[in-house]
Amino acid sequence: GGGENKLHQQPKEHMKEAIRQCARKSLGLFARVVTGNWDSRFAEVEVTALMEMNAFVHRMRNLHPWIQEGEGGEGIFDLDKREDVREKLPKSLLKNLPCELRVSLGWDTDMTDIDLHVYEPSGEEASYENQKTRIGGRMSRDFTQGYGPEEYVIKSALGGKYVVKAKYYSSHREDFSGATTLLLRFTTNFGHHLHERTKVVALRLSENKEMVEVGSIDIPKKPWQD
Repeated sequence: GGGENKLHQQPKEHMKEAIRQCARKSLGLFARVVTGNWDSRFAEVEVTALMEMNAFVHRMRNLHPWIQEGEGGEGIFDLDKREDVREKLPKSLLKNLPCELRVSLGWDTDMTDIDLHVYEPSGEEASYENQKTRIGGRMSRDFTQGYGPEEYVIKSALGGKYVVKAKYYSSHREDFSGATTLLLRFTTNFGHHLHERTKVVALRLSENKEMVEVGSIDIPKKPWQD
């Protein structure tokens, strides 16, 4: 009877299925961004989404391996078997790319140009005008429209302070209200599922051409850097 059916139902299994469905939907949305055809003001957003998607798969495989088990879970993280991904991306791009520091700057107003500047411990400035630094930092393209994000990554970070500044260069909106909100994310050990940590800073900018310090982060020095 009904009581017997309830006896054999396990709430935990429903919770696991909920997480499995969330993971499946998340991968579908990531894949849509990575493989989609977007307006030119969003050019190269696919690179950011690809990095996020690969890290997401790595994180879920290691922290929640049971998602791949049982009916509906087998092969859920095999991106190269997804038709929407396989047709547009070589398998060599479907791998986690960990880095010690990732800085991501986005904003909440369309048709806006905000420039990301990262000052490394070496004294060198990374920006759209200097996209590859001597210590290995890499800066993304300059987003002059849309919402960003502009990103800085470094695989093996030199110990010391990294200072992030943003320049509110211009807005092309017809309804320009004179302000936009920045959202800055510092992620250390990005792509390392046990050690990844993210710090978020929000800041309101109101004037064109304004250069402001958004935040900073200290990376511990390695023994051989002392």
